[in-house]
Amino acid sequence: METIDQAVAFIRTYIEKEYDTEVAHYTERDDSVFKAKLTELNKMYAAGLTSEIYRPKGVPESRFKRWQKQLEQTQKRVLFQVKKYNHPDHESLYRFYLSSTQLGDDTYFTCFYLANTENGLKIVSQYNVSSDQGNGISWNWRGGLKLDKLGELVEVRQFQTPTDPEHLKEYEAE
Repeated sequence: METIDQAVAFIRTYIEKEYDTEVAHYTERDDSVFKAKLTELNKMYAAGLTSEIYRPKGVPESRFKRWQKQLEQTQKRVLFQVKKYNHPDHESLYRFYLSSTQLGDDTYFTCFYLANTENGLKIVSQYNVSSDQGNGISWNWRGGLKLDKLGELVEVRQFQTPTDPEHLKEYEAE
């Protein structure tokens, strides 16, 4: 059985690979190099989930110049916290709260859920945040497993405080 430290190491590796793939998306002229990075990133997901990074083959040179501005607005995701649950079907389930890759984003954007699969730890579900000022936040299912019940919360690790007041409430709740 994996530990929370292994899950944190996994998500940190994911964050690095995702950023590296984003940079390649905007700068790498060789489609095969970009595709290899994307393939490696997608191996971190369970069946049915993939990264949302995409580009068509044979990108014209003029587009790389336009993409330079987008690259300048890209950051590695911020890791806010992880919650470990004893899930009835998946034993340990890890919920990671992350920002977007938009430069300067220091608020919740997505939750990735990790679980041990037959191929080791994988991202098995994704939910994105939906904020309603003054009414808290909710999470919209984006793909993978639909997780209605997470199980018993057994451990929380916090890394960085989100700046949005509604997100801060959830950050400090458990």
